[in-house]
Amino acid sequence: MKVILTGYSGFLGSHLYKILSKKKYQIIKINLRTKKKLNKRFVINLLSRYKKTSILVNCAASLKPKTANDLFVNCYLPEILEDFSHKNKIKFIHLSTLNTLVKERLDPYSISKKIGEEKISVTKSSIVRLPLIYKKKNNLFLDQGELKIFFTYINLIRIPFYPFIYPGSIYKPIDVERACMSIHSLFKKKNNQIINLQGKKKFSTFKLFELICAQNNKACFKIHTAWVRKIVPTKFQSCFYKYNSFQQILSIDNTKIK
Repeated sequence: MKVILTGYSGFLGSHLYKILSKKKYQIIKINLRTKKKLNKRFVINLLSRYKKTSILVNCAASLKPKTANDLFVNCYLPEILEDFSHKNKIKFIHLSTLNTLVKERLDPYSISKKIGEEKISVTKSSIVRLPLIYKKKNNLFLDQGELKIFFTYINLIRIPFYPFIYPGSIYKPIDVERACMSIHSLFKKKNNQIINLQGKKKFSTFKLFELICAQNNKACFKIHTAWVRKIVPTKFQSCFYKYNSFQQILSIDNTKIK
């Protein structure tokens, strides 16, 4: 079975590629990063040689969209891929984020992914909304994916303890292997559907950071959200929702998904 895979070089895409390869799928990797200026015509011409394909999985995404190409990938690429898939009777699976369902998430990534998701149709596509994703080995978190920023923090400087916002936002994270298997489970489904993926346990970002510190023999220190709110004027606090770096100060619960 032939599978087109966009975003194959990313954290999730690379793991999905490995799993599908082991299952003997013929994978067509689509690389969009080499193009200086992405547009609809370029994508259609690129895909035109792969019309006889069974499945298209869109893993492509920009986590920190800044450029025109970043916004194109998050906002406009899904609709182009869906249109191509529908015309050629190819099953289309679009990977999105649970952030699109959390009204407090107003950062560029969440907003751009929401725009991209709104441009496609549930009748033509399957959508997998993903939570925070991690990878473990020997029951230890690895320096990969969305947890990479924590490892960078504790390895960048050497101090007796590492300050971190408490409690931070709340997630139900999921192992990357399980996420990939959930995506693969859609391959043989006849009907398109929406899957909101979540793990079984709730974790605050502080708890995740604390666990990573512990496994690296580091100490962490709580900076209570209430302390920060007392320092920052109320009229400026709403601005934090628009920036990933500051969202933890307002502690968003990302698990209240219907």
